[in-house]
Amino acid sequence: PPGTGRPVRTGHAYLAAFLSAALLLLALYAAPASASPEDNSLIVALERFPPGFNPAVASGSLTSQIGAQLFAGLVRTGKDGPIPYLAESWEIDSQAKRFRFHLRKGATFHDGTPITANDVAFSIRAAQRHHPFRSMLEAVDKVAPVDDLTLDLETSIPQPALLKCFIPALVPVLPAHIYGDGTPIDTHPANLRAVGSGPFRLASLEKGKTIVLERYKGFFLPGKPRLDRITFRVYWDQNEIPLAIMQGEADLYAFSSLSDEERIFRSNPAIEVTRDEFSLLHPFALLTFNVRNPIFRSPEVRKALAMSIDNKALAQAVPGGVRPMYGPIPPGSEWHSPVSTPYDPDEANRILDRAGYPRNENGIRFTVEIDYEPSAQFSLSILKYLQSQFIRTIGVYFRIRTAEDPGSWADRVTSGAFDVTMDELYGWHDPAIGIERIYATNTAAILWSNMSHYSNPEVDALFRSASAEKDPEGRKALYAALQERLSREHVALWLCTIPYATIRNRNVLHVADQPFGVLSPLDEACWKRP
Repeated sequence: PPGTGRPVRTGHAYLAAFLSAALLLLALYAAPASASPEDNSLIVALERFPPGFNPAVASGSLTSQIGAQLFAGLVRTGKDGPIPYLAESWEIDSQAKRFRFHLRKGATFHDGTPITANDVAFSIRAAQRHHPFRSMLEAVDKVAPVDDLTLDLETSIPQPALLKCFIPALVPVLPAHIYGDGTPIDTHPANLRAVGSGPFRLASLEKGKTIVLERYKGFFLPGKPRLDRITFRVYWDQNEIPLAIMQGEADLYAFSSLSDEERIFRSNPAIEVTRDEFSLLHPFALLTFNVRNPIFRSPEVRKALAMSIDNKALAQAVPGGVRPMYGPIPPGSEWHSPVSTPYDPDEANRILDRAGYPRNENGIRFTVEIDYEPSAQFSLSILKYLQSQFIRTIGVYFRIRTAEDPGSWADRVTSGAFDVTMDELYGWHDPAIGIERIYATNTAAILWSNMSHYSNPEVDALFRSASAEKDPEGRKALYAALQERLSREHVALWLCTIPYATIRNRNVLHVADQPFGVLSPLDEACWKRP
């Protein structure tokens, strides 16, 4: 707290340590999780109930993992890139500006209505208008059905990565006869009472508690899905979920950020912890500055904050094998270029002195509030570390502030009523999808899309050129220039990658072996039989 030079250690740290020890003890003595899928169903644990199931109007792992089962996309992600899904084939011109898609014959929505090119055109336009990643489809100029099973799409500039957008978790195929009734799509009741195009249909839901999906017998891929039912069950305390899996009450939990999952579960042979399925998502943590705040309007102040944090030491302090980050594209991405900010607290203090923020009699230069999404346990553990470092090295006190629920936090940050917020973001499988949306000029209040209100026309032009570049080396050079430019301006304080994990019953197959894990269709998922 201000005046002491030491942050108060709240009950969170003691509680986390106690729960971790309790989980470890239970893992040692608990009976193996039951693997007797007589009803051929899967129970997936969630830490909270999603606001909706339609990924065209909302991002986030909760919406997307359910939406990817309810809705199909034109393509899905294979090990080497997009592969056919609802579109059985496509042609792209040499300029990567004209795309023709050929849809599968006989595909239907869950109410039996045939899926046509008109539905696909409607869906692309809906995502273009409402998806939080506005820059993702910004170049799409024309979407026109040729006939019921053929669609033409044209872009204003070359878009060599455009196919990667058309997966179910980003651009789902929606029924135009339901969503086109004049009701605003972002508040449409079908976002919860979904009639989809994917391998599973909505059977029932109890808001706040469970979502039950059942096999859609008319799914367009023969013999799929292999499961009869998926039940998503909400556990309001994230720490209950590992216990539920060990006791056989749940079979799978994705995007765990408990950080020490391997240690907790290594003695239980019925449970497996995997992380590789999230490698293409490139999850990472950063501090987002509200540049409308006079303190953070100055790149020099932002630079001083970056120089006061030792990212390598931070990464080493976090279990799970995280990597330090110094720029906007996470390490591990093929588009990553090394940039760095030296750890130099002495220079950081000199910068803040010159910027007009001297220490007061208690050694404090200024106090700001830092927000975080209240269910994000990984964020809180990082924030405790940062809070201690900032006040110790440069005399800046970050008062940690949470919200009553994730929705209240989202309202606060999208409205701009914050100083700094801790974010956990995905870089996705291409910067045009997951990185550009964070820094491209955006005047709308959209969660996880340039919440800092940063705007630079030169940066916008660089992103546009990079998304249009067909030559991979040329494209990488443009992204290298962007990383250098954004890191030089210290647009954010990039911290580290995030070691998300999937915890699952080992007898559940074909979840962790596909890109994006549960954010991909689970039509291949099944139980291992004796």
